[in-house]
Amino acid sequence: MVHPMTSETRTAAPPSGLPPFVDVIAHRGYSAGAPENTIIAFEQAIALGARSIELDIQWTRDDVPVVTHDPSLGRTIAGSGRIADLTWDELQTCDAGSWFNAEFSDQRVPSFEQVLQQVHRLPGQLFLDLKPYCQWSKERVALLLDLLDRYQWRDRSVACSFDPDVADRFNADIRNPMAIGYSLATPDSFDELFPRAITAGAVLVCAYDMLLADPDLIWEAHAAGLEIVAWTVDQLEDMQRLSDFGIDRVITNCLLPHTAAIEDTQSAS
Repeated sequence: MVHPMTSETRTAAPPSGLPPFVDVIAHRGYSAGAPENTIIAFEQAIALGARSIELDIQWTRDDVPVVTHDPSLGRTIAGSGRIADLTWDELQTCDAGSWFNAEFSDQRVPSFEQVLQQVHRLPGQLFLDLKPYCQWSKERVALLLDLLDRYQWRDRSVACSFDPDVADRFNADIRNPMAIGYSLATPDSFDELFPRAITAGAVLVCAYDMLLADPDLIWEAHAAGLEIVAWTVDQLEDMQRLSDFGIDRVITNCLLPHTAAIEDTQSAS
């Protein structure tokens, strides 16, 4: 299961510029400074003090779990076609970094295993966004769990999805359940899935604007003993307000501890 923040971690000195009681999760790595969901983005997130990382998982045609968001090439990966129609070898010929900056032209879509090999210094959790447009067969779920076990990440990962049926498959083994999360974009989806989340013990991963509009949702989650996470928060004032409301964790593209310290130093000079 996900290890909750202890009183010791919550009272520790806050990183410069950030609220003291919020655990910061890097969205697709440090995606403000490097191409999202690439090895360099994850390395930079760790270097900039992210405690946890969020990433996206889908599958190639030959059943390799890969870390990328969109179902098709074009936006962040050079080329055309669907990820699900390409083999791993075919996908490795595609540039996944130049869209962000030419200096990242060597970046490729990483496999999930490659990411697990690179994030061993991460002190917190991995939040795995399991894309609902993929086929999540029993065999694929077992393969992903095997990778998590092999690299000793099952107990420090959260299997999240906008499709709760996908997330639920990852805690089906009562002998070794995995923490799961339900991703929610609207108040209606919160109301619909809240009772199910209580039964499953699921983390609620919610769009930040709906939590700012109705902070009672945060208090309702806590009253039910559920952890709640806000995505994607890129304004410091929004992070501060959510912290004041008692949010547990915040997913962000840019508000990492060391970036806040750098900005404070630059503004003072």
